[in-house]
Amino acid sequence: MSSNSLISQFLEADHHRCDEQLARAETCAGKQDWPGAETAFDDFNAKLRHHLDMEEKILFPAFEEAPGTPPGPTSMMRAEHQQIRQIIDSMKEALLAHDADAFAASADILHIMMGQHNMKEESILYPMADRFLAARAKDLIADMQDLHQLSGAS
Repeated sequence: MSSNSLISQFLEADHHRCDEQLARAETCAGKQDWPGAETAFDDFNAKLRHHLDMEEKILFPAFEEAPGTPPGPTSMMRAEHQQIRQIIDSMKEALLAHDADAFAASADILHIMMGQHNMKEESILYPMADRFLAARAKDLIADMQDLHQLSGAS
């Protein structure tokens, strides 16, 4: 891992883990394997919420406190995180109702939202974080990993 892209690499890898788990949930729901879909979705939900927490509780405050950082990117990301959480809640409701069509519709919306969101993070926010927080990158990643262990997420 290049020392000037530690944050980007760490968080982008986490995006991929979340995407993989969502795909498992969608596959199960498409087959109407409701127990499998619930298990996979619960894993996805936990991973994604953990990812959002790592950003909101550790990365964003560090970014906002760093000298020279622009004021707007993190507030936009927080607003989008809230929208993502709402979509996930709709997906969970559809899943519990065993409504494959509603689940798929919400998943489609989530894919669009997360695709745009992740692109902004990966092409704008994370590279800025790598630049402005380079001296603290290893400590911030360790803090994010500790948050992971404290929350019991996998």
